[in-house]
Amino acid sequence: MERKRLNRTHLLRNGWTALLCAACLLAGGCTADSETGSEAGTNRDEPGTPVALSISSLNVSQPHTRAASAGYTEITDPGAQMGLFRKKEGTWYTATVENLPYEYRIIDGVPRWAAPPSATAAGTLWLNHYEAQIAACYPYNSDLAVANTGTGDGIVKLTAAERDADAPQDLWYGHTSANNRNPHIGSLQLRQAYCRMQVTVVYDKNFSYTAGDTYLYDLTISGGRAAGDTQNTGIYSTGTLDTFCDGMDGYAYVTKDYTAISKVASSEAYPLDETADATRAKFDLMLLPNTLTGAVNFSVVVGGTAKGTDTREMNVDIPAADFGGTLEPGKIYAVKLTIKGMDITKVMTATTDWNPTVTKGSGTTADGQQHFDLSVE
Repeated sequence: MERKRLNRTHLLRNGWTALLCAACLLAGGCTADSETGSEAGTNRDEPGTPVALSISSLNVSQPHTRAASAGYTEITDPGAQMGLFRKKEGTWYTATVENLPYEYRIIDGVPRWAAPPSATAAGTLWLNHYEAQIAACYPYNSDLAVANTGTGDGIVKLTAAERDADAPQDLWYGHTSANNRNPHIGSLQLRQAYCRMQVTVVYDKNFSYTAGDTYLYDLTISGGRAAGDTQNTGIYSTGTLDTFCDGMDGYAYVTKDYTAISKVASSEAYPLDETADATRAKFDLMLLPNTLTGAVNFSVVVGGTAKGTDTREMNVDIPAADFGGTLEPGKIYAVKLTIKGMDITKVMTATTDWNPTVTKGSGTTADGQQHFDLSVE
């Protein structure tokens, strides 16, 4: 009997020991979750099974073609692509994911954004137990200018340019997060990286100083910053954008001012007319958004058939207040300049939300010159 009691006591002790060990393991697991901030994660040494990221819907602000819902519209074009970035994080996200193409396609009867069908494992964005910071750029561009190649930090280069009506350089971006417990993002909303400035130049023929037709040779936009301002405000032609940031915080600026048009021969220059409908001097420009602390200067060089011998440079300053003090992403700023004799005598401005939908009076002429309805008459 004594022997049996000892065995029973021994078993009870072993049982309590096992329960205590289990409790310690559970407590340790909760502590690890708390430290990582995850909902049901593991410790940093066990990132878990990789799961591929997928996205149900991609929505961009101020759409090209479809009716918007609350300022956004869903992209559902088969084969449409966006580029993805994933930030490097500690020892759990070490591979570079940089402008990785994801495609809108049907998977098991369900539409979603995922790696293209031909993609290898390296062409898929993988998630583990730790929260991954993900940024997206739409549309996908294999030549997207990345500022810090190989880092995956999502900083892209921006360059002011004349907008191509047939192949717009529009860029939308946004960011989100995911892990392998929540690898499926329901909706991703992207905002525009650029603003647009539509500039048209007309000429009062009653005050012509050239014998024949009058042409626009150069257009430069500069300033926008107060004297002594060192805060990188105003007009810039190049800069960068951190796609993991929101609002204006993600912009950095490199090259001041912007020469939009510079021609030498009259055959390349833009004939001026007295009406906005007839003049060829209309330019749809993509600019870097920024705060304005001073007047924006518009400089034009006009003349006859020979630049340099019968040309004249004219300037006008437009107060920052006329643009609301800021060139905002996703806005269009329309500027109409009227030249009368030797000066710019009239300036008209208007600001609207970006709406690339073709409107009356918009399109492309037979010789490839873009024209559009400025709505500032």
